[in-house]
Amino acid sequence: MNIKKIVFYFILVGVFVITCFAVGYVLKWQISDFLQSNESMKQIELKRASKYFPDTIGEYSVSNEPEQKIKIVSTCNKIENNNILKEMGRTGDACMETFTALYGKVISSITATTTSKIVKVNLSRFTEAGDLLHLLVEKTTEPDILDGKAIFHTVPFRLGWFPASRFDLIITDEGESLVSSTTSLIKYEGTATGDNDVTRYFISKYPPGE
Repeated sequence: MNIKKIVFYFILVGVFVITCFAVGYVLKWQISDFLQSNESMKQIELKRASKYFPDTIGEYSVSNEPEQKIKIVSTCNKIENNNILKEMGRTGDACMETFTALYGKVISSITATTTSKIVKVNLSRFTEAGDLLHLLVEKTTEPDILDGKAIFHTVPFRLGWFPASRFDLIITDEGESLVSSTTSLIKYEGTATGDNDVTRYFISKYPPGE
């Protein structure tokens, strides 16, 4: 192998190494930008969600515990997998986006154990097949009245309504939390009455449609 071929070979290898390094460097920053962009979008979404939930409502405060902070949850279920919906002769997904927050009010604090009354609030928008989701809720709940407004009950500790605007469905769950130095427990028992500052705030802010 003559000297020209050797030089050409080393130049070719050098170009290849530099190219690989440059491509890797660009990809690294693209991935980093992508992850930062996703995290930024998440923070923007959470900020958007937080505006629906005041820090305090009467004697209740929104929870800042890591597992109970404001959340945005998107869910989809196959229409054909639901016995009620599949009778409509449609297929595909029924989807909703839900903004969730937990409010609490301390009712007792004895021997390092704090008991609070809690109200979990779910503000939902139907994003796909909303008419079927609306129908499903109607068919699986019991109608009721709260302060002259049309609501419904699902399970005993839960009540909800179809707001006239902004959201498609609002659900509140009423329960208790027990917190000590060694444990944290949330219980949903009893019957939701809506007789609390949180439910009354949201039903006033987003009243049921006619």
